[in-house]
Amino acid sequence: MMLAKRPHTVGNRRRYRINYSDWLDEGVTVASATVVSSSSTAPIDSVSVAGNFVLFFVNGGVLNEMFTASIAMVDSKSGIKNDTMDFFVVAP
Repeated sequence: MMLAKRPHTVGNRRRYRINYSDWLDEGVTVASATVVSSSSTAPIDSVSVAGNFVLFFVNGGVLNEMFTASIAMVDSKSGIKNDTMDFFVVAP
């Protein structure tokens, strides 16, 4: 599912947070997540889980570039949810 389309400024390192609370049953939490960028100039790092949140950083990018972050979340009952976020790189 497409979660959002966001601007990302050239050269920035910015943290993003996805809240999965509305998608999880009561008592179920996010167990793990992977986030992968479709861009070689805007890598993603520091992916972490905090309760029902997936956190990650997007770095760099080239002006006017468009790229997608693919998110795979696994919950504490082994459910898997695949999502995407689209980014477009803008000038500072």
